[in-house]
Amino acid sequence: MFIKLMTELLQFQYGWKGVSNIKQKKLVGLFASIFLTFYGIWKLNNFFEPKVGPVGNGPSDTVVEIVWILFGISMILGVGGVIYFSYSIFKRND
Repeated sequence: MFIKLMTELLQFQYGWKGVSNIKQKKLVGLFASIFLTFYGIWKLNNFFEPKVGPVGNGPSDTVVEIVWILFGISMILGVGGVIYFSYSIFKRND
């Protein structure tokens, strides 16, 4: 559903009628991977930015570990997706 919506949006906005459906899905996957990478970086920055309040009210060690684990998963999936989709879009068929 989401992929179909994104491909229709790309066709409408950029006139990508000549691009194959498979390549459109790969482009949507590439954009989603880039978004996942930037979202992980933003979320980590947002978690560790200074907040107003008493010094003793910081996050617990468990919450910090969970944030780092989720950041790691986000980076692995995001960067892996960017590499995979970039390779599959721009590879040459010799």
